[in-house]
Amino acid sequence: MKNWIRGLVIVVLVVLAYMPILTHPVFKTMDDEYSIIHNELIKDVRHIPEILKSPFFEGRAYYRPLVSLSFMLDYHLFGLNPFFYYLTNLILHMLISFTVWALANFLLKNRNLAWGVAVLFAIHPIHWEAISNIPGRAILLCAFFYLNAFLCFLHGQQKRDWRFFALSLICFLLGLLSKESAVVFPILLIWYQWIVNPSRKPFLQRFFVVMPFMALEIAYWIWRKSLGMTQLFFWRSFQEGVLGFVTFLYSLGTHVQLLIFPFGLQFDRSQEVFHSFMQPDFVWTIFVFLNLIVIFVATLLFMPALILFFVGWFFIELLPVSQIWVSIGVAPGYISTADHFLYIASISFFILLGVGVDWSLTYLKSKRLVTSPTLTQLSIAGIYLIFFFGTLQQNFYSRNEISMFEQTLEKAPYNTRIRESLALIYARIGRFEDAEKHFRLVVEQAPWDTRAQIGLGKSLVDQRKFWEGIQEYERVQSPGPWKELLEKNTVAAYRLLIERYQKMLKEDSDDAQVWYSLGVVYSKSGEVDLAIESYEKTLILQPDFQNALFNLAGIHYGAGDFEKAKQYYEQMLSLPVEENDELRHQAEIHLKDISSRSASQ
Repeated sequence: MKNWIRGLVIVVLVVLAYMPILTHPVFKTMDDEYSIIHNELIKDVRHIPEILKSPFFEGRAYYRPLVSLSFMLDYHLFGLNPFFYYLTNLILHMLISFTVWALANFLLKNRNLAWGVAVLFAIHPIHWEAISNIPGRAILLCAFFYLNAFLCFLHGQQKRDWRFFALSLICFLLGLLSKESAVVFPILLIWYQWIVNPSRKPFLQRFFVVMPFMALEIAYWIWRKSLGMTQLFFWRSFQEGVLGFVTFLYSLGTHVQLLIFPFGLQFDRSQEVFHSFMQPDFVWTIFVFLNLIVIFVATLLFMPALILFFVGWFFIELLPVSQIWVSIGVAPGYISTADHFLYIASISFFILLGVGVDWSLTYLKSKRLVTSPTLTQLSIAGIYLIFFFGTLQQNFYSRNEISMFEQTLEKAPYNTRIRESLALIYARIGRFEDAEKHFRLVVEQAPWDTRAQIGLGKSLVDQRKFWEGIQEYERVQSPGPWKELLEKNTVAAYRLLIERYQKMLKEDSDDAQVWYSLGVVYSKSGEVDLAIESYEKTLILQPDFQNALFNLAGIHYGAGDFEKAKQYYEQMLSLPVEENDELRHQAEIHLKDISSRSASQ
């Protein structure tokens, strides 16, 4: 089969497998909202210098300016049409698949096996999360530049051409500016130089060629530090770090299973952290990995260098998410084990899988246990078709964001990030009761989540439960970046309440309770004169309305008009005493203060 036909097969398979996200494209996640829809930086090219100095998300942990610049390009070419953002992801995945093909061919020197690995990479369902969600752009850009940096490095060594090394350095820098996980690239080069490079030069001399990449990485971290982009979430103790790392090792079993049998995929996968060294699964994980290490060491002398390199590559790619010292979590007590972590790591796994299958078939043929090449090819094609339809099915499912999030929550009900995204979607489509339910669960699980608290208030207001919603707004102590949203929502709730009470007063202008409630809303919204007018109207209709007297006295007391305040406090205290009357106690305190002020004058 000619190479152009092989390439066309990859293109057609990728387009068909991911067609559902193009036929019904929508912005789905909170990341879409933050990094695209409401991101003013990408909407004006004059903000490019600011993008180069700004974090990708809230906080100072993520620095991915190249991703924002790619969104800027999409925005200026196509506006906020999600179709083209998904199309960009799809094209990037195609280009990466071609790079995988070239890289595998260079390393394996086997065209058919390299193409088979590239096709498997292109259609494997494990990659749905990175491609079918626009924020996966960070993974795709990083992978594209990362793999091309490696390919250029290999060609530079083979041809002894400094231009390839220079291009490799440029690609490595672009990968770093796309996603932080590219930091392991120098480790990959060192591993390659040590294990695979056939040069007879001493290792230190071979290591010399990696130094520019290490220097570039150091410069990258210095630049990030100067911008304050160094926020990391460290484990609080050595014990927690060990438990977190072993939890990651435990999750590797799920990762390997998904690479071989990609069933049960879900968005934003996570794993509960082990809480004790005596936990059965913790002990079992340690036992399994100790045995694997023993087997690995025992076979080390017989293992071909290239196979050893691919095994090491797989684990090198997972170092950034291995939970060593730094916690990467989705909720308290849970670490992130997302499917997209395997995007680059899967390449080495697929190569190992391909080599294993190739060796097995060669052995079986030598023993004449396999006599029909056509049957073998059809069997392999059948497996590829299963993977293809698995990806297609996953993309049909993922284009419905509600189904995507609900399926995740069925398996991970503690994932507050996904629950909050689902609540926002329900609010957006008018299912306010469902939004309230999920916002309330988020607030219960993460009481510090200001946005969820505000969302809960808004969902209640949207159900015309105005006072309940306002109470949720008032519970927010430190709104932080959500201050403007909180103020906007609170003002809107007050206006709706005012309109509601004004409408009620048109129907019955002699309802003292409504006049009083209107006064409370005016008072909370800072419209003091209207509040006074409403309270006075309340007292005309019901002179013994204790709360109206107290609130009216409080307004004058706060304004420094102590005579009027005294008048209303005394009028209130002349009313019959109620059991456990806290208002009377407060009124007495204020009257004493007014008396002491008068005496001092």
